[in-house]
Amino acid sequence: MALDQRVERVQRQRARAWRFTFGVALVACAATAAASLAEPHLRGWFAHYLGPVSAPLCVAALGVIAVSIAPSLRRGRFWGAPRLQAVFATAAFISVFGGVIIAIDHFAAAPIGRNAPLPWALLYYPAMGFVAQIALHLVPLSAIVWAFPAFSRQRPWTVMALSALPEAMLQGLSAEGGGAAFVALQLIGFGITEVYLLRRFGFITMYAFRLGYYLIWHIVWAAVRSG
Repeated sequence: MALDQRVERVQRQRARAWRFTFGVALVACAATAAASLAEPHLRGWFAHYLGPVSAPLCVAALGVIAVSIAPSLRRGRFWGAPRLQAVFATAAFISVFGGVIIAIDHFAAAPIGRNAPLPWALLYYPAMGFVAQIALHLVPLSAIVWAFPAFSRQRPWTVMALSALPEAMLQGLSAEGGGAAFVALQLIGFGITEVYLLRRFGFITMYAFRLGYYLIWHIVWAAVRSG
């Protein structure tokens, strides 16, 4: 009887782990396909961040990494389960961050030519969004959780802030003039929100938040400004 219970428990754990990793695997496949279609048309845009590395290959490799680290983040309590509340939370956060960046951009009158051109932008941003989430958020988060498991459980908000630093620093250093500080601060808040959504609702919600923000900022607002 005890053996049967152990086998059943292992089977339940495997089934649960598959449900949590299926979402990231599905997103990885979609992002890889998007990169494959967009790269011939936006090679320079991909090369700006990835160098000479093939964009589809980079996205696919990061997808494998994401699937492999998902179980450890789940055990470390940084990978939540999908719930209906995720829809409302994601919509609220997209509205806040999108509204703030649009308002500041409107009054600052920043240059327009910094968004990938349509229609390939609709494929470019989902692919690069996946790259940013894995390389600049999930990998640092996983490293912190692995190296300091007790600290990660006791100070989750500190861990969220630390995992937001790589993207904030990278984008802040590439920004020009006085906008660098704002870019860094805005992305720290954005990154903390991403990991919070991951912790509460799982990867799909985290990715949906970034896609929604990109849609408002890089697609809709860019089209409004250029029009």
